[in-house]
Amino acid sequence: MVNWIGYQWLAERYGVSPVQAFRTDSAIAKSRATVRDEGYVHEYYMPVARPADTFAGHLTFAFKHEAFIWNF
Repeated sequence: MVNWIGYQWLAERYGVSPVQAFRTDSAIAKSRATVRDEGYVHEYYMPVARPADTFAGHLTFAFKHEAFIWNF
């Protein structure tokens, strides 16, 4: 089971399905890593980086660490 943080945590916690896949997702892992795969970025953070398990905690983390691009 993936230990999501940021936007993906929010989507799962509140039962929201994004209209398109997140270009960046973040998860807790044993070590810090960035994996780029076909236009997507998978960020892995150590447990110390985990935000508070609240809406505000994960949204703040996502705004700071996960790209959000408006497509109009």
